[in-house]
Amino acid sequence: MPPKRESVSAESDVSDDDFATSAPAPKKRQTQARPNTHTLESVLAMPHEKLAAHALSLQNQASQQTNGNGAEAAWTDEKITERAKKTRDVCRAGIEKQMK
Repeated sequence: MPPKRESVSAESDVSDDDFATSAPAPKKRQTQARPNTHTLESVLAMPHEKLAAHALSLQNQASQQTNGNGAEAAWTDEKITERAKKTRDVCRAGIEKQMK
């Protein structure tokens, strides 16, 4: 038969020092530094010039970032046309293969 567990009361002899010596939790690593974050209230309170500068800054940041697989975030018209042509050719080949 296993030994009986002792119940722990609120007035037990556990001191607060036991918890003070434990190491703090490590901070989560951020992959990208976050620029100024704003709440809706802070954006609404911005003067028009500052708001326009902030919007332009966000637009520039978005255009410079890449998505997860390293592809460009913004596609040029030529790239869109090229991809549409490739997709059209693949679809046409698939349809022709099924019709045979």
